Amino acid sequence: MSPFPRAQIHAQLQTAARGRTARARGRALEHAVKTMFRSIPGVLSPIANAVDYADAGEIDLLIPNKPVNSGLWFLPRAFLCECKCWNVPVGAQEIRVFTDRLRERACPAGVLIATNGITGNARQLTAAHRHIARALEDGFEILVLDWDDLRSARSAKSFAELLYEKWINLKAFLTND
Repeated sequence: MSPFPRAQIHAQLQTAARGRTARARGRALEHAVKTMFRSIPGVLSPIANAVDYADAGEIDLLIPNKPVNSGLWFLPRAFLCECKCWNVPVGAQEIRVFTDRLRERACPAGVLIATNGITGNARQLTAAHRHIARALEDGFEILVLDWDDLRSARSAKSFAELLYEKWINLKAFLTND
């Protein structure tokens, strides 16, 4: 665990929002999210850009977690985080790919950072929301965070509480928004 450096995270999120290239924006978002997770008690140092054994798929962050008496007690010992710094909402196809990566790595949970949200209607479970619900039925919990969520985190505690709120809403089968 490290401190929650708000100024550094804010600067990284600014670069993610306004960087010159898609690569620069994506890297800044990954760094901000990695820094945010590292600040939560029980979260060990995330592993960036983990590639599978066949070099067929890369995941932005693999996050080791010591869930007993930690800030993320509700998440498993390891979970994945994918960052999509897109100008459009993430669609159903990307949710399916993320679910497959969770399955391939035997991770029952993942966090999808979709800066502009995901497609479909959360209440009616259409488009990407439908695939998150289907993943849950198959035992995979996918929490979705957008720009507003990231910007609202002011401390490690508020970030962990935000993730808990997303998790409890998913488990209650309400919405992931």
